[in-house]
Amino acid sequence: MHPLTTVSLAVVLLIAGGCGKPSRERQQEKELDAQINALHDSTMTLMPALKTLLAKLPVISTAVEQRTATASSVTLNALVGDLKTAHEDLVKAQSSMQSWMKAHKRYDEDVPHDAVMAGLSREKEELTTMHAALVTAISKGNAACDAATQTLAAAPQPHKGRK
Repeated sequence: MHPLTTVSLAVVLLIAGGCGKPSRERQQEKELDAQINALHDSTMTLMPALKTLLAKLPVISTAVEQRTATASSVTLNALVGDLKTAHEDLVKAQSSMQSWMKAHKRYDEDVPHDAVMAGLSREKEELTTMHAALVTAISKGNAACDAATQTLAAAPQPHKGRK
């Protein structure tokens, strides 16, 4: 056999063989990557609720602050703190998600299997933590908005001077 034919045959076999990774390893990588993508997609469905709360919290917080200026109470003052904390948690969760998305890169199939799996596992863990933080922040934000709205509705209206 001609040496050039031998080299050509070796290249074809190498390409056809999937660059040396067993199909089981490639499948594990694809499955973990698919889990990350599904978690990302699930997290993205929370973004409209996050954006709505980020717009709503300052409005409600301002209403509560205005009420505390005329009718200070322990409940109203606590609500101001709860609303600010909820807003901060939402901003932090949104920032974490944006940072993760900017840093996210598709895994390199040519990298050794152990390194790919370690990187994907780390990425899944980070995204799982962010998802949980986002769910918690949205839940607390909704609870703070609901409590403030109910308290404002039940609180006596400030008295205005007679004209």
